[in-house]
Amino acid sequence: MAHREQAPLSCFSNLLSKEQVDMKIQSLRLRIAQINDEIRSLEEYRNNRYLPVSKLPPEVLWTIFESIAMTIGDDLEPYSDLLSATQVCRLWRQVALDSPSIWGFMYCSVTPRLVDLFLDRSKSAPLHVICTSSGDNVPVNMLNILDHLHRLKEINLINCKDDWFSRIISQGAPQLESLSLSTSGRIVRFHPLADGFPVLQHLELIDFVYTSALASLTALRSLTINAGRRGHKSQLPSCIEFLAILTSLPNLSNLALIDAFTPLEGLLPSSSVRLNHLTRVSIRDDDIRNFGLMGCIAAPQLKAIDLHHSGEASAESATPVVAAIFDKFPTFATSCSELWLCVGRFSFARVKLWDGCSTNESANRAPFFEMVIHGTGDPKAEESLLTLFPPTTSPATLHFPSSIQVATDDAQYAPLQHILRQLTQVTEVRTISSKGLTNLLHDTHPISLPSLKNVFLETRFNNTDRTWLSKFAEQL
Repeated sequence: MAHREQAPLSCFSNLLSKEQVDMKIQSLRLRIAQINDEIRSLEEYRNNRYLPVSKLPPEVLWTIFESIAMTIGDDLEPYSDLLSATQVCRLWRQVALDSPSIWGFMYCSVTPRLVDLFLDRSKSAPLHVICTSSGDNVPVNMLNILDHLHRLKEINLINCKDDWFSRIISQGAPQLESLSLSTSGRIVRFHPLADGFPVLQHLELIDFVYTSALASLTALRSLTINAGRRGHKSQLPSCIEFLAILTSLPNLSNLALIDAFTPLEGLLPSSSVRLNHLTRVSIRDDDIRNFGLMGCIAAPQLKAIDLHHSGEASAESATPVVAAIFDKFPTFATSCSELWLCVGRFSFARVKLWDGCSTNESANRAPFFEMVIHGTGDPKAEESLLTLFPPTTSPATLHFPSSIQVATDDAQYAPLQHILRQLTQVTEVRTISSKGLTNLLHDTHPISLPSLKNVFLETRFNNTDRTWLSKFAEQL
């Protein structure tokens, strides 16, 4: 039987011409488009009337979008969260497009297409450029952001490229409030344009050589300088020059310095600077003489001091510096302290001071003052830190880790006993080993700490330790 050709549509009784078929197809497509429009209208009506997410106020949506934008990070995928949020419904999209500030956060993971999209949608809103991944330099696709320096509010770049650094410093940024830069092993001089950063409040420089031009940044509230490599420390300002810089920063409240200036030569400077808003100071340096800066700063609102020495100190250099710092201490109504004396392979001395709390309360509070001297090689330097420390309302607690053996001819033992006998304010000792107690309370010597009342061994101990402790208790 011969195969019969099937009609295009069963509703047609007569064959249609090609033109008629095309017209019918077009008509059906228009009908489909109309139906799709009706479906979208119904979906929009349903979403706007019945879905809870569509009833959120615009200001709540804006807060959500801003939170997403601020926590994207350096991974590319989270950008999809922000873009997807604009596709939930018409209201969400409109609120997002009407909020230029949420499009102003640029991370290293941003693609060239997204850079252009975000710059367009952010309109004239401030821009935040953040690249905290240490593996890569700032990607080339972000370079056109430098054409918008007048809009930048925050810059945080690890391994900053030379062209970025040069343009930022030479052109300035009138709206910039926070600047954090680090190099990738190069020696770079930071010399900001005068009046180029009139509202800069937070500055962090890592591996930079800086100059006295920092004094032009009069709005600074937070300053962190980590000069890092000791090979170019000679190119840094001296302690005296840095004091001159501080006199021009009256609004400074937070100061952190790591190997930030050349060693102080000679006597401590007689000049001083008053910083009425300064609340926190942190200095880490391999030369203890540079701690003398603290003796030249008057700060009535100071709440925390952290001094960390990482080199070798002699008593000749340490004692006058420590004395000058302690001489600046106010008289506290109530205070408590801890003294740390670690003797052995990794020797260090540390003092901590709490203001306005008891010894029991100090465990849950950051200290007002903390100073560490590491690996001095000269016990007299440690002695200056511990024995010059001003008395506190509550008796001091001594933490005493020790790895040396007890021996009358031990080179460290005699200086150790000399230091301990001067700590007349200590009533409580905490140590982590029975060997430490042996060094502290040697059988052939009088008890080193005349005010001692309590001893805590903060470790697990064996039967030998128990026997020793029993014998020790009988002697007490």
